[in-house]
Amino acid sequence: MTARAEEDVLDLRETAARFGCDVETLSERIGAAIAELAAAYLEAHSREIQALYTSGGDITLGVCEALESAGICVLDEIEPFTMYGELIGGPYSGLPIVTKGGLAGRVDTLRSAMSYLQIKLAEKE
Repeated sequence: MTARAEEDVLDLRETAARFGCDVETLSERIGAAIAELAAAYLEAHSREIQALYTSGGDITLGVCEALESAGICVLDEIEPFTMYGELIGGPYSGLPIVTKGGLAGRVDTLRSAMSYLQIKLAEKE
């Protein structure tokens, strides 16, 4: 979990109760909303976006579906449960992506993944 303080962490049980649903339904709604936002942002800024980063299997799957991608061609493992690859199919086929397991990684995993991605993007130029 990445948060500066305990109060920055969303209590899923409490929030689900407030919305009158269970935790699983709330998690699905959050994942779908994140995927829709990512797809809308990418569509609006596709010329500026050189790669994607996702964290968590549900989020990654949702983003792939929202982008009409069939999946990810894994090209390398940056560290355990953190992969580099390219989207397969859809309008963004070939777009580089780094994805990591939601609960996997060290404190500096994002930093090392972004450094790796910068190297890969520079190699493509």
